[in-house]
Amino acid sequence: MSDRRGYPVIFHFCLICLILSFIPTSFAQNLREPVFMEEVEVKFAQMFNMDYGQAVDGFSSLKSKYPSHPAPPLYMATSMWLQELFLREDLDLDKFIAPGYFNKPPRREMPPVKKQDFLDLVAHSQRLAGSILEQNPNHKDARYFLGSCNGLLGAFAITIDRDKTKAFKEGKKAYQRHKELVEEDRDYYDAYFSVGLYEYAVG
Repeated sequence: MSDRRGYPVIFHFCLICLILSFIPTSFAQNLREPVFMEEVEVKFAQMFNMDYGQAVDGFSSLKSKYPSHPAPPLYMATSMWLQELFLREDLDLDKFIAPGYFNKPPRREMPPVKKQDFLDLVAHSQRLAGSILEQNPNHKDARYFLGSCNGLLGAFAITIDRDKTKAFKEGKKAYQRHKELVEEDRDYYDAYFSVGLYEYAVG
């Protein structure tokens, strides 16, 4: 799926919605207690200031402090993904909009150990969210984090692996999970980012 300039629209969905959807806005249910969110905001500030190593360490600390929470491993993985894009010099808007840029092989391969660490963290977040859903199948935040995991895997697929098929598949899962949330709860604002951007891209 490409726009008129030739670069994959699904990339823009994955990249933008993932970064935006991880910014805390409205809090729902017990996964977003104020004390936890205050600590998360500090780590996000580090991530957006490109202090990726500090962000990874900070989220790792939160992971130890909140071992049953699906967010810390997901945010660790997000920091690792952005750090890899930074090392590749791919966090450049001119490259994002260049025709076919993400159709080309990357100049740098992500070290296999780091790539596996990334995938393991996302899988861990998925398992934690799944455990919550086993107890409460309608838990909104757990469903939100599952969708965010799909979105991050989609963004990783197109930017790191250059796999458009997987990017679209994971992006669609993220869209479906988050669309269900906003259809059930119009006040669940976090999920609107991925839903709106996906529908814009497809449209």
